[in-house]
Amino acid sequence: MIKFEKIRWKNFLSTGNRFTEVTLNESRTTLISGSNGHGKCLDPTTNIEINIKDPKTEKKFRDFLKK
Repeated sequence: MIKFEKIRWKNFLSTGNRFTEVTLNESRTTLISGSNGHGKCLDPTTNIEINIKDPKTEKKFRDFLKK
């Protein structure tokens, strides 16, 4: 299983040019909320670029996505 500890992004949908960072491992669940048009929703056509520096972790992640 892959456990994400945090996600960080900028210039994504309506979020602007400053980084937004969400820590995911501080509690059992994470709720992302905001007003309409503020970039919190992904649709099936959204492409996300993920940079994983460790080759073994990247392989595990790619294998996970194939399931």
